[in-house]
Amino acid sequence: MRLINAFLVTTGIVFTVSAFATLQPVSAIMPDTTQQITNINKDNKTTLAARDINTTVEQPVKISGITQYLAIDNVIELWQVFNQHKDLQSKLTKQPNKVYVVYSDFSNNYEAASITIGYNVKALSGFQNVIELNQKNSTQLLKNKKHTAQALSDAWQNIDYRHTINQVVEVHTLSSKHTIVSSELFVNYIGG
Repeated sequence: MRLINAFLVTTGIVFTVSAFATLQPVSAIMPDTTQQITNINKDNKTTLAARDINTTVEQPVKISGITQYLAIDNVIELWQVFNQHKDLQSKLTKQPNKVYVVYSDFSNNYEAASITIGYNVKALSGFQNVIELNQKNSTQLLKNKKHTAQALSDAWQNIDYRHTINQVVEVHTLSSKHTIVSSELFVNYIGG
């Protein structure tokens, strides 16, 4: 029940964070990481058919933000620190399109965890305490779309607590006006 309450509070706070992020200046826009694929034959000539193919290179997501070990029920306290953390907000180089909430290092009864609320490091000019998200080995519990608070809470119920949890990650996608347009929930089990 505490996880459900914590998640409902998290959802409410994300709305506040998105409003605060709207006030941040856009000082730089970083291009998407892409790699041009070319096919070179024996004579070192580029094959025209392959020259113009572009593909996105899958990079691990690295986030930086505010981290604290606390009872999951008290996640609202960390959201308040995050919202008021002027140093982190001033390091934004572009408007963030996602806010991440990472739960890791859970207590034995899963009532407390190390919780990080932050942005992708690509949106920050300087960062500390970087956490790498391993989405490749994660199980998606909630698909990327608009969800009710109840649907988000129900997704937490689908975590298999019989396995040791490495991370639980909430990803909240923001619109250009910094309102939540979709949310996702992932779990990464140790050894999974």
